[in-house]
Amino acid sequence: MGREPRLARPRPPCLPLYHPPHIGRPESFDTVRLWTWPDPRPFSQPRIAGDAELAVERLQRLADLAMAQDAEGNPTPSYVPLVAEGREVLTDFASEMQRREHGAHGLMKSSLGKARGQALRLALILEYLWWTANPAAPEPAVVSVQAMQAAAGLMDAYFLPMAARVLSDASIPEAERNARTLAQHIVDTRPELVNVSSIRDDARLPGLRETEPVKAACRFLAEAGWLQEPVRTGSGGRPRGDWRVNPKIWEAVR
Repeated sequence: MGREPRLARPRPPCLPLYHPPHIGRPESFDTVRLWTWPDPRPFSQPRIAGDAELAVERLQRLADLAMAQDAEGNPTPSYVPLVAEGREVLTDFASEMQRREHGAHGLMKSSLGKARGQALRLALILEYLWWTANPAAPEPAVVSVQAMQAAAGLMDAYFLPMAARVLSDASIPEAERNARTLAQHIVDTRPELVNVSSIRDDARLPGLRETEPVKAACRFLAEAGWLQEPVRTGSGGRPRGDWRVNPKIWEAVR
């Protein structure tokens, strides 16, 4: 964050919504995309048609952008800086993504790590799309704070939940997902015991606000060797909700 954020403007004749995947690096393929998986809508007859001619006219403005040239006449990128107020928005967004990344797993963790860069690129795209709607306006010289705010909001309210649905919710069973969340909490807090009621009421972990999901997560971690199941008392009553943490895990997470 030490350097002033600058982006190369969209290059004609295409608008790069995301980078192509890198051959031989499948993790890049899954984390540079902006994922969508919306709920299907009930079919109904469309009553309003989009203005295709207007869309083509505006996108043509992007296609008609001329590349800058260096001293030898070779095409070279021209950069559009982010305004100072926009950098503050980007910094706040990046800090929040870093906080969320700490408790995430797998490809979702990678997606959160790349979210600030995606938001910055998305801000540039929004700035140019807005520009196409005003034929009399000059080409953008900066990425505005409004574009940065809109991009950060779009990432937070839509693209990141969609990524979670594609990369996490849709591919990992609920019990395993909750167990991963609990395991991260154990690593962060290093308790000797995990109490079901305490996790449910005090830890405020996503997916673990009810008794049964917490118990299921504990059973999952017990099968994985992280926890030891509660021992029943001699009176035959229900065992306490205390699961003992296997101290051997600390050797693996130093």
